[in-house]
Amino acid sequence: AEYAAMPIILPNGELNAQRFVPPPSDKKAVVKFQDRYWYGVGGSNPDSILFSELDEPESVPVENEVIIQENTTSTDSLKAMIPLGGMLMLMQSRHAYGLTFSKQPLLDAQVSQIAYRGCLNQRCFDVHGGFAYVMDQYGVYQIGPSGATKNLSDAIDDLFRKELDLGRTDWNFVRIDPKTKTLRAF
Repeated sequence: AEYAAMPIILPNGELNAQRFVPPPSDKKAVVKFQDRYWYGVGGSNPDSILFSELDEPESVPVENEVIIQENTTSTDSLKAMIPLGGMLMLMQSRHAYGLTFSKQPLLDAQVSQIAYRGCLNQRCFDVHGGFAYVMDQYGVYQIGPSGATKNLSDAIDDLFRKELDLGRTDWNFVRIDPKTKTLRAF
């Protein structure tokens, strides 16, 4: 009688009492996007991303899952997640998808393919001036919130074809110095 009971379901139909599930331990990347934390890259289902409850990064019930449905003829897996404006870019090695939602991802999340470029890993991008600068197996490129891409590494294209060891992509990363407007790919 001294304690108020916690409802299992809220009046709007959302899960309440059983939402306090710790984040997954098998995901390699975590990003913040629209007051939620998103967990992805790796794990038993590499094209599955999980999201936290609103403003509760430690509450990630298994029902809070979005799966990237592969619509291409080749298999690919999630390599990076890039928050950019009102979109969470889900980057596979050769494909880019955009995730958007209005209020509740379980009810209104939409994932659509936005480009036929990808990302090597969670460290192979940086955001500057409203654009993401990304490195994939074909080089470095710029991608905007609409999905329009612009190749930036044509002058050194031979280095990506001959020198980049795609078996060791965990070591690569991209950084931008905003003062000098210099992009470095390592």
